[in-house]
Amino acid sequence: MSKMIENQFEPDYTIPLGDILEEELENRSMSQAELAERTGLAKKTINEIIKARAPITPESALKFERVFRLPADYWLNLEKLYQETKTLLEQHGRAAIVVPDNVLFEGGQGRPFAENSFMNAMCIPY
Repeated sequence: MSKMIENQFEPDYTIPLGDILEEELENRSMSQAELAERTGLAKKTINEIIKARAPITPESALKFERVFRLPADYWLNLEKLYQETKTLLEQHGRAAIVVPDNVLFEGGQGRPFAENSFMNAMCIPY
């Protein structure tokens, strides 16, 4: 016998992986051009990932792993989560809402989240 889950989380927003990548670049004071040079990817490819026009591939995830010292699975899982959530929102007739870090506030007190706000935003309903 299975129990029905009454309060299942259904996100009403998603954050493109490119936003997280862009924040990672900012935190490391690295430009898109420098990332392109370090990974061997075209500047256009890096920009398209950041603008959510191109997905992270296993190949690019491995290259990001070498540059950022974050596992390839980290990048691939973020991409998978973004694509799944975006698809679910589209299937339910809701547009995918991107939550910029500057509109999220800690505890409703009007204090913006500290560093890594995109990571925090992934866990907080809009």
